[in-house]
Amino acid sequence: MNEFISDTADWRRFDTFQGLVDSYEDTLEIHTAIRDDFFTRVKMLEVGVYRGQIPALMTLLTGRYGITGNIVGVTELSTIGFGDTHPGDPDFAEDIAKTFAFAKQPMGNFRVVQGNSMDEDVIYTTSLEAPFDLVYIDGGHEYHEVVSDIKNYAEMVKDGGLLVIDDASCSLNLPFEASSVSPIGTIENRNSHYSKGLDEVTQAVEELVTTDPRFTEIFAVGHNRVWRYNEVV
Repeated sequence: MNEFISDTADWRRFDTFQGLVDSYEDTLEIHTAIRDDFFTRVKMLEVGVYRGQIPALMTLLTGRYGITGNIVGVTELSTIGFGDTHPGDPDFAEDIAKTFAFAKQPMGNFRVVQGNSMDEDVIYTTSLEAPFDLVYIDGGHEYHEVVSDIKNYAEMVKDGGLLVIDDASCSLNLPFEASSVSPIGTIENRNSHYSKGLDEVTQAVEELVTTDPRFTEIFAVGHNRVWRYNEVV
């Protein structure tokens, strides 16, 4: 497994309790850093980064609201799982950098754990950064992949934090909104759940998340569904 980490990444200083212990000194600088770290830091995990649109957006939003946002992304940085939709050999690491540049956002608070989200070493490496204020699952969309991601990464949400799962609203009463530019084909041939997500993702969510008393669904935005995690129920 490889890691793609920004050259300016110094944000991991207090991302673990041991990191704080190792850095501690009785100085004004350290005490100020600890205060800011506890009160203004938000940690997000995205499973399935693709070309970096979500991390760039989160960086923009956290900056706008004066929050120190640290983002971890799990991705293979490859076309594995995309079939024939990505001909050639695109450089996803370069594309992520371009997305941040286009959004005029720094990459210093963004780190990628490279590998398949179902691999044990990837899960372990990511768990070292937990817990997260927000976990956004948008990785593989086959049933077994979604089940694995929910089982391994939903547990990394901090108590009171948010879990967001993409393409999971087929069971909700959403309107049908087919896009005229969809590569799937004509409107007549499209799945009636197109805007609601995918059946396999929704099935995994209904079986594993909606039945889990630790998660309370708070709203849905199209095919993105949002839950709050309460460790004590």
